[in-house]
Amino acid sequence: ISANKIATGYSSGEVKIWSYINKAFFFMTTFIGHTKSVWSLTWFNASSLVSASSDGTVKVWSVKKAVLQKTLEGHKGKVWVVVCFGNYLYSGGEDRLVEFSFP
Repeated sequence: ISANKIATGYSSGEVKIWSYINKAFFFMTTFIGHTKSVWSLTWFNASSLVSASSDGTVKVWSVKKAVLQKTLEGHKGKVWVVVCFGNYLYSGGEDRLVEFSFP
């Protein structure tokens, strides 16, 4: 959750953004780019969302512009988790590696 937004990931590879206003959720947009299940989501800053997927990629999305900013491809196999710490992203996957990047 970031401010009044929530993100949800799906087995289809889609990521959806919802806005929370007056005690109700309203659909904003769908990000399409992953080819397999989305396992983890994290907010990178107020305007970016990061997703990790079974397709072996981590994607950085611009929520304001509703576009893909960058695809990170450091893992061999599924990426189970992604977290933001400061200006860095850390991801962990099936390959038992922890990757870090500065998007």
